[in-house]
This record gives sequence, C-alpha cells and structure tokens, in this order.
Amino acid sequence: MPIFDVRHQARAHRILQRAMCSDRLPHAYIFHGPEGVGKQTLATRFAELLLCPNPVTPEAVPELAADDIAWQDACGACEDCRLNAAGTHPDMQVVYKELNRYHPAPEVRARKAIDLSVDVVRHFVIERVRDRPARGRARVFVVLNSEQMSVAAQNALLKTLEEPPGAAFIILVTRSLDRLLPTTLSRCQPVPFVALPDEFVETCLRQRLPDLPDEQVAFLARHSDGRLGVAIRLSGAGLFEMKTRLNQVLVELPKLGPTAFAAHVQEDAAKLAEGYIAEMVETGMIEKAGEAPAAEPTRRGLMGMLELVSHLYRDALQVGCGRSDGLINADQVDLVRRMADRLGPESAAEVIRDVYRAETDIANNANVPLALEALAIRLLRHEQRRRPAAPTRAGDTG
Repeated sequence: MPIFDVRHQARAHRILQRAMCSDRLPHAYIFHGPEGVGKQTLATRFAELLLCPNPVTPEAVPELAADDIAWQDACGACEDCRLNAAGTHPDMQVVYKELNRYHPAPEVRARKAIDLSVDVVRHFVIERVRDRPARGRARVFVVLNSEQMSVAAQNALLKTLEEPPGAAFIILVTRSLDRLLPTTLSRCQPVPFVALPDEFVETCLRQRLPDLPDEQVAFLARHSDGRLGVAIRLSGAGLFEMKTRLNQVLVELPKLGPTAFAAHVQEDAAKLAEGYIAEMVETGMIEKAGEAPAAEPTRRGLMGMLELVSHLYRDALQVGCGRSDGLINADQVDLVRRMADRLGPESAAEVIRDVYRAETDIANNANVPLALEALAIRLLRHEQRRRPAAPTRAGDTG
C-alpha cells in the first residue's frame, strides 16, 4: 500500500517527510493519537520507506499538494519492498507484549502477557538494535501499544532511545501518551494523529462493507468517533444489536432493577471479549484463545458496553439542550427523547460523569457486578429527582 493511503493525517505526514528531506532523521519516534486512525499503518509504511533503496516520488495527494516538500514513498517493487509486503523482512521487527511466547527463557514463555515486559523489550529490541542490518540499509523496530510497557521496560529502553546506533530506528505506537514516562517522551520525536472525519469513516465502511445496512453504517461511523479501525473491527461484533438491546434495558431500568442491568452488561461484554480474543488469534498475536490474558479482553468488553451507555445519555443531553443533529442513536430517536424528558440536561450530564466513574472503578479492579449495580442505582436516583411528586389528595393534611 502507498504511504499516503493513510488519509487525513497531514501533520504526521509532513513531520516524517520533512525529516526525510533534511537527511536528519530522528532515531526514535512516538506515534500517538486515538485508536484506529492509522498510526500502526503509517508506522509500517514509514518503515518500508526507510528500508527501500529506491524511493519514488508519489502522485500528489490533494490534502498535501500545497506543501513544498519532495514527497517520498517506497517503490513497492524492489526485493526489500516485497519482503516487507510478505512480513518477512529481516530488518523489520514489530514488537508487542505477546512476543513473550517466543522468548528463549522458558519462565518468560510461561507467563501471561499482562504487560509489555522488560524481558520482551530487552530480547526483541535492546539486544538486537546494535546488530548490523541484514540487507545493509537500516533496522526498524515498531513497538505496538507502547503504553503497555512496564516501568522497568521503559527504564531499560532509555539508553537505547537516547543513543541508538546510526542504522536503527525505533517507533513507539501509543494511544495513551500520558502512560509513558516523561524520560521516555523526552527522548522521542512526537508524531500526533487525529480522529478522522465521520464522513470519511462512513464512506470507507460503505466501500468495505457494501452489504451492511445504512443505519448500521451511520451508527458505527458516529460511535467510533473518527476511529476507522475501531468501526471496522466492531462491524462484525454485533455491536448495533447490543446497543439496541442495552438502550431498551436502560429505558426499562426502573422496572428491571440494578441486578438485571449488571447481568445484561456483563453478558454482552463477554461477547465483545470473545471478539477481541478472536481478533488476537486472527492477527497472530496469540496462537489460540487459551493464550489470551484473562483480564484485558474482559476489561475491554466492559468498557465497550459502558461506552454505549454513555452515548445514550450523551444523546439525551443533546436533545435536552434542543439539538437533534448528529445523534449516535439516530435510529432510536424516540427512545432518546423519552430519556431526555425523564432526566433533563443537568441530570443527563451527571449520568455521563457517573458512567466515567464506573469505568475508572472497573479499570482499577473494582468488583464488576457491584460497580455496575452501583451505577444503575445512581441512574435511578437521577430519574427519581426529575419525577414530579405525587399530587396531594383533597382533605390530606400531611
């Protein structure tokens, strides 16, 4: 794929291309921004350009054409480019926490990959970074989800980031810049990425998934908040049906009660977790489902469900303020209006904060059923505050 197929990331492209033109390339980069907006793709495309002996001048890209930069891209035809396309280039190393299963030490292989450990970083980056490039140009290390690096791993990597050999480049890819140590940040050139336009996400979804109903395409584009990779991943997870059921549960919460709400959220969160594990197997991060870390897929599934909860109340807040454009749940607008009438704008805003608190509690290993039931109780209290008091009968004196 051409490097400029990563769209709507003009600033990132310009930072990299200006460095290529100046022949003063930093040896360590941090690609940071939301999940699913092209960070990993551009990191691998940039690695291909660094390893290509015959870079070419690509066709002008409309959003970049005004710049006076001598744009470059990998040729796509040489032996290096063919090796990269096949994923077998000896000088290209993608690093992620599940590589522990290929570590030479049995005790490291036996561990669950809870984080990107110091053992993985030492073996797959630090010990290899000074090797001579097998094909003579450079060695490139792309570290995925680098916010998952342990503190020990980041500290071990500092000297390599500060004084890498001339032929090595390290690209840290992260969606959580604040989870990296200041000392790590200070040694890398930041390359920021931004959310993609909803219209672009919707267009890409229609091209890739022509059989997906229009209302689901529109929902996924708005739900993903400019994260095309997230929208594509969730398109096959049944998320549209999950949010439809969940919204109905929230409307009927006074009748169903907190325990039923917590059980429903956990049930669908488990289905999302299964999807995350299947994706890890499909992409080769793990060989079988049993190798997946126990906590992370469950946590991601729960966060996905709570995001759906937050979106309903975000829509209710918007409708309560007199706006009905751009609703995430546009296919259930009547339900959104009912929720807006039951809460009012102030309570809807409080609910969104309550959902965020529940996410934080769960991320900090709180008891999941209790955290979800507590959230449901807070939601019910907001509705009760809004509900008018029962009229006093004639003759009542209190």
